[in-house]
Amino acid sequence: MNFPEYNGWSNEATGSIFTNFTKYKETHVPIKQRAQEGTKQVRTFVEMLVHSWYAGTVSGRHSEVLQCLSQEFMQSAIRYISWSYIYDILRGEPVPEPPNELTRIAYELLSTQNWQDIEEGAKYDITADDMLSDWFEKHCLIWAGIPDGRKRRGLVSKFTLTVMDIYMNAVNWDEVTEVLRGA
Repeated sequence: MNFPEYNGWSNEATGSIFTNFTKYKETHVPIKQRAQEGTKQVRTFVEMLVHSWYAGTVSGRHSEVLQCLSQEFMQSAIRYISWSYIYDILRGEPVPEPPNELTRIAYELLSTQNWQDIEEGAKYDITADDMLSDWFEKHCLIWAGIPDGRKRRGLVSKFTLTVMDIYMNAVNWDEVTEVLRGA
């Protein structure tokens, strides 16, 4: 996916990496040291921490930073999902191909749920869209907050891991490294 510029950064993922990893001395010092070594070292350091966090082997400030980062990525991704598309397809309306990968995976997950209970009481389509989005966000944030949840490989995990991959691949690592060198 292509993401627009964000608050002076090439995209939101890039800004989130920098902001989250420079919040605390415990994370700022090691990533800044990696920046002096090069872009590859910065990326490898962050990716190693992310994978360790999935496994539940990261603690302290690093875990806190990764939880914040994943929550930002999830909340951003949820904004890119076409909830009206999902609501239409769940109701059996004819629709074209999903507009993006995030919408496709979100539909996959919701199609296995009792989605009628999720949107029960919605008088308008937009309200149903919001209810589906809120349900989805709640489950993604639970995944990010519970170490054992990150070890599971259900549909919420599939979505959240895909989001993490998409966003990590969107990071402009050269930009992060350059700014870290000057910070």
